[in-house]
Amino acid sequence: MNQSLSPARAAALFIVVVLAWGINWSVTKSLVEVVPPLWTASIRSWVALIALLVILRASGNLIIPRIADVPVVLSVALLHMTFFSTLVAAGLRYLPASKGVVLGYTTPLWVALAAGAARTERLGALKLVASRRGSPASA
Repeated sequence: MNQSLSPARAAALFIVVVLAWGINWSVTKSLVEVVPPLWTASIRSWVALIALLVILRASGNLIIPRIADVPVVLSVALLHMTFFSTLVAAGLRYLPASKGVVLGYTTPLWVALAAGAARTERLGALKLVASRRGSPASA
C-alpha cells in the first residue's frame, strides 16, 4: 500500500512526532519521580499500545502479526521496549531529561565504541560509516 502525503501534511506529522518525542523524555522524568522505572516503562507502553491500536484501526492499517512473527515481535518488545525503556527511566532518576536524551539516542555509538574497546568487533571505515547512517550493514 503506497499512500503519498502532501508536503503540508508530512510537515505537520513531522512536527507532531518531534514534539511527542521531545515531550516524552520530560514526561518520563516526571513519572519516574513518582513510580519505579519498571512501572514507568509499563505505563508508557500501555498508553502507546492503546494509542497505536486506535490510530491503526481508524486508518485501516491494523495488521495482526502471524504466529511465525511472534518471536521477533516479542524480542523487540522485551529488549527494546521493556529493557531499554526501563533503563532510560532508571537513568532519568539521576539525570536531567536533556542529558538523558543525548545518552539515550547516542547508545549505538557507545555500543560501537565499547565493542571496539573490548576487541569483540573490528571497526573498519565501512562499519563506522554504516553505523552513522543506521544501515543494516552495521549489525
